[in-house]
Amino acid sequence: AEDALIVKITADGEEKLITLYGGKGYQGDNEVFAINDLNFKLSYGSKYYTVPFQVKLRDFQLDRYAGSMSPSSYAAEISILENDTEAITSEKQFLRLKIDSLKKEISQYENNISFFGKNKGTEPLRKQVEEQIAKANTEIETLKQKLQILNKG
Repeated sequence: AEDALIVKITADGEEKLITLYGGKGYQGDNEVFAINDLNFKLSYGSKYYTVPFQVKLRDFQLDRYAGSMSPSSYAAEISILENDTEAITSEKQFLRLKIDSLKKEISQYENNISFFGKNKGTEPLRKQVEEQIAKANTEIETLKQKLQILNKG
């Protein structure tokens, strides 16, 4: 089962409680938020990586203890499928399109903020939009890092 980790973040005298769900074997969702002008991205759990190759299972053997269903040993024969240039090119294209889409979203958010004005009634909505912008910027940075890894290969 997933765990919950409650974290208290304090920045510039402002506090925020964040609940992170995840744990060993679970990929925690990113919690993206802002306190004043500081952007944060937190997660809790296992980190998964996309790699530019595939693994193919050719054979799997499982031996059991005599008279038992309990496994005594196992062996796997695998192949590493490298240089799948079509898949890598497709992934690069997907990442670039996603980055462009997020940049357009940010531009739209920034345009929307300009209509809010400076009155107190719009402050909660302004904060919500600023958090969306921070979240999109963080996702762009993550996608750029993935793209950089693929470009090295």
